[in-house]
Amino acid sequence: MNFKDLVNKKILFAFLIFNLFGAIFAIITYLNDIIYHIERGLYIQILFFIVSFWLFFLAFFFVLFLLLDLRVPEFFAGFAFLYCFVIGFGCVIFYPLFMIFIKGFSWYHLWNVFAHGFVGLQSLLFLNYIKRMKIFYLFIFGLIFVVKHLFDWFLGGFLYLLKFSFPFWFVWFLSFTYLGLLFLGFYLLSEKTEIYFSKR
Repeated sequence: MNFKDLVNKKILFAFLIFNLFGAIFAIITYLNDIIYHIERGLYIQILFFIVSFWLFFLAFFFVLFLLLDLRVPEFFAGFAFLYCFVIGFGCVIFYPLFMIFIKGFSWYHLWNVFAHGFVGLQSLLFLNYIKRMKIFYLFIFGLIFVVKHLFDWFLGGFLYLLKFSFPFWFVWFLSFTYLGLLFLGFYLLSEKTEIYFSKR
């Protein structure tokens, strides 16, 4: 059975509402940081550090396309899948380690594990609606994520680095985890999606 056959309109609508509220709550949690950066003219950083908002925002519109039976634009589909896959599953790894080694337990960060992880799972659904990407698109995706990675670590695009002191090993582990998920995401995009959810 194809993975997408398990999802009906009611489930898609539930996903849509979840992603909508996720985007709203995410932007609320970023509000103080957004105001802080606006007051200092650091507008570009805002686009990079509102990671959770983009995660739910992209997932919301992907699900909306599916719910309305509209063709998902190829470029958007590929980028949304990669972003939701890398960030969604990346947060499942990051937040538990963050609570264990950096800050300690908090219900907020525990919630983030499940909320972001759920979007990561949605990305596997999105994969079913994506055909093989054009090489040019893959190149653009790679460039975007490399720029984001560099901006996160060196130009204030990752708020946790600004607010907390991370051990050297922790930073490198996160970097390799991010790159590993990114390479896996590119691999999944380069293959026919049905192979992962049905027999040949």
